[in-house]
Amino acid sequence: MNPKSKSSKNYLSRQLLTGFGISLATVGLTTLGLNYFLIESNLEQELKQRAQSITQGVGFSTEGLIELGNTSIIKRVVQNYATLPTVVEVAIVSPNGQTLARSGLELQNLPYASIHPELAQWLEQAAQTGVETSLRTTVEGKPALVEILPFSSTLFASIDRRGLAIAILDVEQMQQQAWHTFSASTVTLIVGMSVILALMAVMIQRSILQPLQRLNKAVTESQSTDYFVMPSGLSDNEIQFLAQTIQDAVTIRVQAYKQIEQEIAQRKQIEAALQLAKEAAEAANHAKSEFLANMNHELRTPLNGILGYAQILDRDPATTEKQRKGLEVIHQCGSHLLTLINDILDLSKLEVQKMELYPQDFHLANFLTTTVEMCRIKAEQKGVAFHYQPDRNLPTAVHADDKRLRQVLLNLLSNAVKFTDFGRVTFTVEKVENREQENTGFTRLRFQVEDTGIGIVPEKLESIFLPFEQAGKRDRNSEGTGLGLAIGQQIVQVMGSTIQVKSIPNKGSTFWFEVDVPAAADWLNQSETAHQKIIGYQGEPRKILVIDDRRENRAVLIGMLQPLGFKLAEADDGHTGLDTALQMRPDLIITDVMMSRMNGLEMTRRLRQLPDFAHTPIIASAASLSQVDMQEAMEAGCNGFFPKPIEFTGLLSQLEHHLELQWIYELAPETIESSVTASQTADWIVPPPGQLAALYRAAKDGFMADIQQEADRLKQVDRQYAPFANKMLELSQRFDDEAIINLLEPYV
Repeated sequence: MNPKSKSSKNYLSRQLLTGFGISLATVGLTTLGLNYFLIESNLEQELKQRAQSITQGVGFSTEGLIELGNTSIIKRVVQNYATLPTVVEVAIVSPNGQTLARSGLELQNLPYASIHPELAQWLEQAAQTGVETSLRTTVEGKPALVEILPFSSTLFASIDRRGLAIAILDVEQMQQQAWHTFSASTVTLIVGMSVILALMAVMIQRSILQPLQRLNKAVTESQSTDYFVMPSGLSDNEIQFLAQTIQDAVTIRVQAYKQIEQEIAQRKQIEAALQLAKEAAEAANHAKSEFLANMNHELRTPLNGILGYAQILDRDPATTEKQRKGLEVIHQCGSHLLTLINDILDLSKLEVQKMELYPQDFHLANFLTTTVEMCRIKAEQKGVAFHYQPDRNLPTAVHADDKRLRQVLLNLLSNAVKFTDFGRVTFTVEKVENREQENTGFTRLRFQVEDTGIGIVPEKLESIFLPFEQAGKRDRNSEGTGLGLAIGQQIVQVMGSTIQVKSIPNKGSTFWFEVDVPAAADWLNQSETAHQKIIGYQGEPRKILVIDDRRENRAVLIGMLQPLGFKLAEADDGHTGLDTALQMRPDLIITDVMMSRMNGLEMTRRLRQLPDFAHTPIIASAASLSQVDMQEAMEAGCNGFFPKPIEFTGLLSQLEHHLELQWIYELAPETIESSVTASQTADWIVPPPGQLAALYRAAKDGFMADIQQEADRLKQVDRQYAPFANKMLELSQRFDDEAIINLLEPYV
């Protein structure tokens, strides 16, 4: 016999016998427990029934005797009942508590409560209420069951109290009898279980283990021969069915092996093809990303020139009103083209889930007003009414990504105007009350755009937020890229919300979303000069180095900054910029990031290693605005990051911050005249004539640079001269030498 088969047989027999043994033991223990519970329950019930029978028998037997007053026979009756098994004591008590008869002792006319003080409370209660009482207690140190049966009051000629028949039974003796009964049943059960287990062992050996042993031998032989021979002598039962199943399985196994080998070969071919497709897709995706990055740089460079010079020419005093309108068209077209470029780039970010937000503080009312005005003009051109309904309780300023928020709102408003031929477009902004945000510093704002346009059919509602999906007709779709809603939804989701929509075809649509925005941390109210034209700055001329490999980009920056009085130098790559910086010692550097010979970040790293340039402000001006580019610029040592196309106001804000400039603003002619007149009567502290001689001489000669130098010197001589010196600086920036002379003549 195979040792392994023998071991398996023994193991299986032990397992089966153990299982049967545990089952039998479980059944036996359950039976014993149930039997014990029933015995205990019957014991309690039997005690109560026996006690009640005794008290009722005593009461019935002695009612007549009590009425006749025959105490000797009463005592004999009590003694007879006391001879019953487990009875400890039987007694009869009168309504006043005296013992009429008591088993075991000579009759003594004593209060029964004095004999058994532990029963006094129950005796008194039964005598008064006439209610039969049964209780478990301890009598003379032994557990006992006490049964108290009240007699009729008429026997004792008592109105409100009754006589009592009392029986006391020994509980411990009853429990011993029950335990003997339980022990006998337990022994019987154990013997029966042992016999059953022995019979089961024989049956398992003959009916299961021996056939399984033959079947195991046949299966072992089939592993080496790849065919199975049915063992002989198997009974027509489950084991024979198992043998037949094994025979069929062995037959199928050979066929399955061949099929698996074919599938493995095919799978390897598929995996190889998938790997090639994956590598091709990754290469295509990398090529797309590289293409978008290059196109971003290449497209933003000419746009920087277009939008930059549009801003420069718009600020030129020689530009006529007609030319300004043309520049406005150029700026709008360039901005529209920039929006399309941003949509394409945002699509690539949307595909890889890398949409980013750049929050900042901004004035909410001004932001909404400028956004509305951009769309109101288009609505008026179509003859569509445009209603703007802001909530009165909107916060003054918030901290959010205003550019991304404006991008979403402009898309929703533009779509509403585009798909509405008559009727109205309503833009509602309201504050949503939210108790959970009362003390968090956040405000929930709801933006809603409602129109009376063509609407959207129900089957299109779910697809309008997909890229390149447009719900309108072909002639309307030609106006956009089909990316606006997809990108807008992505932006709003990054903000923690979702754009919702409901629409009825031919009646209109409503788009809305809610976002939680924090209040601006350190918001300062816009000064009165916020919308005035900057014409210069106070103090010594500052030197700025512009580094860019594109001549048009350098020309835009120089055209913007040179009229303000900055001294500018330029370089066409990082290597030349490094040499120029060492020679020029600029106050600030504006550098492109991607350049051929040496990029701007490498040049910045080298400058930062020189002690003289450790704190020189350097602003990186790239053709992108990604978190990666910004982080790399900051790590290289740049102080700021400003994307192309250059926005003039934002550029001046950077210069004001890094160079600590105080701007000089253009004043209207009537303002200048009134300020000069007021200055003649103002309570200025004017320097003595000796300090004004050089200033007056420079004004006579028309040397504005000398006037500015003298004005700065006066502020350093005495701070009290600052208001007077600032007025000189203001007039010099306007090249108004006549006003300066008129102002100085009374004091020279």
